[in-house]
Amino acid sequence: MQPTTKGRTLEPRALSEDEQRVLSLLLANELESETLLAQLPLAQVTRHWVEDLPSVDIVVAHGAQRARTTERVLPFRGQVTNEKGEPTGLIIVWLEDGALAGLEYAWYTDELPDKWPSNDRIDIELRSL
Repeated sequence: MQPTTKGRTLEPRALSEDEQRVLSLLLANELESETLLAQLPLAQVTRHWVEDLPSVDIVVAHGAQRARTTERVLPFRGQVTNEKGEPTGLIIVWLEDGALAGLEYAWYTDELPDKWPSNDRIDIELRSL
């Protein structure tokens, strides 16, 4: 479930290059990847969950095609590791009515992530249901 901590509401903006990169990596394994990837240019970030941290709310334009899934969380997630291969965090893609709704970076360490990890630090795994 998305955190209730008030973040910073933004003037809607396009996804950053890093947000697009991370989403593309996670969506590539999804059954409806074509539909969800097509939403990227029509997606806007509307809020940071917590000030100065990467997790964001996303809104996709109403005219965009929606995925047929009823899931609220993408079945694939990104396990983030450090240079030693130790797990440091988890990336989750949230959906709402078949549209991208959020990109979450949860962390396991005392060091807060201030940016999205590089692709070589993200291992894609099927979340346990």
